[in-house]
Amino acid sequence: MDEHLYDADTCLSQNVYEIVCQIGACPANKDQLSVESSGRKITNCLRINGIIDWDQLATFLPDYEDSAEYYKQCTRILSPLFLHIQFYYNHLTYRDFESTYHVHLSWISQKLVVLKCFELLEGQSETAASHTLLLLTALIERGLGDIQLLKILIGPPISLNLRNLVWHGFPSPSEIGLQFAYSMICVLVSIGNHLIENELMATISFRQQFSVSLPQIFPDLSPSRLGFVRQVFHDSRLILSSLRPLWMLSLELFEKNRYGECVVILMPQFEHAMRRVYIIANNCPQRLMTAENTALFTTFDEILNKYLNNSTENQLRNFVGDSYLILLLDFLVYPAGPRVRDHVSHGELIISEVPQITAAHLIWLCYIIAIRFVPNYPACAQNEFNKNIEKIVNEYTSLFHPLSVIKNKIFDLAQILSHWSSIPRLDASDLKADASVSSYKSHLTNTSFNQQSHRNSDIMLIHENPVMKAASVFERFLLSDGSSDEALPNLHRILEPFSDCSMLVKKRLDELRLNTIYRHQRTSFNRLFEDKCSSDEEELLGIVSKILSALLSSSEQICNVLNIRFSQWKNRELRSRQRNTYMRMQNGFEEISNALRLILYIMLCLLFQLDDLNHEKSLTLIKFMKKIQKYSENLKTQTNINCNKWDKAVTQSVHLIEITTAINVEH
Repeated sequence: MDEHLYDADTCLSQNVYEIVCQIGACPANKDQLSVESSGRKITNCLRINGIIDWDQLATFLPDYEDSAEYYKQCTRILSPLFLHIQFYYNHLTYRDFESTYHVHLSWISQKLVVLKCFELLEGQSETAASHTLLLLTALIERGLGDIQLLKILIGPPISLNLRNLVWHGFPSPSEIGLQFAYSMICVLVSIGNHLIENELMATISFRQQFSVSLPQIFPDLSPSRLGFVRQVFHDSRLILSSLRPLWMLSLELFEKNRYGECVVILMPQFEHAMRRVYIIANNCPQRLMTAENTALFTTFDEILNKYLNNSTENQLRNFVGDSYLILLLDFLVYPAGPRVRDHVSHGELIISEVPQITAAHLIWLCYIIAIRFVPNYPACAQNEFNKNIEKIVNEYTSLFHPLSVIKNKIFDLAQILSHWSSIPRLDASDLKADASVSSYKSHLTNTSFNQQSHRNSDIMLIHENPVMKAASVFERFLLSDGSSDEALPNLHRILEPFSDCSMLVKKRLDELRLNTIYRHQRTSFNRLFEDKCSSDEEELLGIVSKILSALLSSSEQICNVLNIRFSQWKNRELRSRQRNTYMRMQNGFEEISNALRLILYIMLCLLFQLDDLNHEKSLTLIKFMKKIQKYSENLKTQTNINCNKWDKAVTQSVHLIEITTAINVEH
């Protein structure tokens, strides 16, 4: 590694450093502290009650221009006001601030966070300004960017741009002045005052809040283990000495059970560390380590992309290894995953409710990469504790990639269908034959499935049973390019009515090894060369996921409806029409079960052949899956307890089996 990467004094470019640390930090001369044009004082824009006079402030600022010089000029004009705000609020006690301004903060979804920030600034620790800005800028709605002062503080890259700077991990604590943090608090209070004066407070709506959930992958962070982590954070050359106080602060917050704040502090530092790894892995120019106001930052989006901006392949994967990269993609990128960085930086997580496991997971991710840069890493790697962590990483497989989500849904559906055998049934003598299903039932042979049966073992069985025939046709379609029939595992027992197929499905899913890294990633810089098959697969899997979600809901619903109706039938609580409907449910139950098991079978076969699908076959499958999607959506409606269109559900189930038999005709 270039020694400059170890010893960099700042990660701000010259232009950014100038506006943030020089122009914004102090006035150009003493006269500007109190006097502006025509003898008026810009400090008078802060009223005696600590509220900004927006109208008066506007008279000091030049007409808007989208230029770096405009923002420098505005920052130069405002710097005395920033210092004056700091002076004013610094003389308030926490009790004074809370009693005076708590009403003004009611428009903010997490106003307790603002109060916490004021308390942090009271302590004036070296990390207080960074800590406060990270918390506050996460709460600010994007729509507030139209306020001129806010635009100067957190606006585009050519402004002070404080929000992006701190959230992407560029400035050290010493480069962020307390005046910026106090000014942010003052702005939030002043916006609240404006809303109150104009009776607009009731019109404010809060953004949607998310919760994050992660399974426990790593060991608990006990005090002794935190000691290991702290030592690595202290020794690792990946972490700049100027940023180390923030890394240590994150561990202190974790120890104090302030897990949300721990994540807020550590996430930008993790991005900064991974940016340095990205630069090392790709031998990139050192410039990419700095925040420029004339170029896009190197963020997680670029760091985790398959390609560099020159369309060459990103070498990060080779440097950190597949398993660690999968951990990062699961934690940060995949839509079904926690996407902690996105949610927390946009104020979509309630800071006080972030669970311990989320903060611990982030700390472990940081530890795993940081330890590779300690001076005695070879010796550390042989430590039993670290060998155990490495084993956990190496054995990790994606939980949140779309393919992983689909596999989980398939298993969940198999479990539900396996439980259908426990749904109470009426005796044959209680059932009345129903015309809507009798024609189909008449040619369904009540076949007992042999555990050793195979797709080609019994031609008569296939011809006699429509479900088996449909399954066989779909198999032949998948293998029509000459693939060996050994490419598909023996899954026929899934089709046995009301059998427990969950363990067989789990076994087959565990055997399935599909690469998830960059599976659907296109070259974002050159879409002309987009891989058609990758695009087809992404669309196909999107449809499959929707089908499975609908069927999971439908199958649970069917189970609940039948249980409720049986109880009502047993207790003679059903009216005549309801009894007839219930009997049709019982008559058609097996046909619906057959259709759902066939879909389950189709989905499993599809996954096993996924890597071998060509463009033409994928298009046929997309068309076919859209028909299944329509069926699954209709089934959810038709089997609702308040709908009772069971006749249609049975008819369409029979039709689904028929159109599966015809898939080769379409192809």
